Amino acid sequence: MITTTLRKLQDAGLSDGLEALFEHFGKSDPDDEPFPLGVILEVLGLDYAFWACSVEAQYEKEWRLFAVWCARRVEHLIDTQEDRHLLDQAERYALGLIGEGDLHMAKVAAWGVANDYVKDPAKNAAWNAIWATILPQAWDAAMSTASDAAQAIAWEAYEAASPETIDAVWDEAWDAERSAQAQEFLRIVTETKEREKNDHYHFEEA
Repeated sequence: MITTTLRKLQDAGLSDGLEALFEHFGKSDPDDEPFPLGVILEVLGLDYAFWACSVEAQYEKEWRLFAVWCARRVEHLIDTQEDRHLLDQAERYALGLIGEGDLHMAKVAAWGVANDYVKDPAKNAAWNAIWATILPQAWDAAMSTASDAAQAIAWEAYEAASPETIDAVWDEAWDAERSAQAQEFLRIVTETKEREKNDHYHFEEA
């Protein structure tokens, strides 16, 4: 199980949600007692949980694989093989099967392919989700990919909705996808074996 502490959150500048956590734990000051990261999801929601991931950098692999999981859910909206290959390479990078060089080659190939995604909000959001998986900071990749993927799902539902239900459909699709993401995030932080702070996940050049 992945844990963090109130002091880590405070030291990282993530103080906005501390009062709610103090109330949850019945405390008035930050301390070094570990607690499950899933508690942050429960008390403060998914976005703050992503911010909290930044203080547990030793789980970079898990944060990147979560990002890939989110992007896979909107992969069907992607038309080009190069973009799909970039997502595959993002997953292999997260697993440590390739290094920065191979990932860069996939980025160059995908960037060089002309597409009309900008004309379609759902496809554009899905494209953004795939590219977000390779952001330099793993926690940022998780947060950004999740948001972009939820937007893609919402826009896809919006475009297929009738005029009478169009507004409600967008919100319902967004909420449903964010709920699915929260469940997957909770599974990851619950099932992952705890690692020491200095036990970072190292990537190897292929």
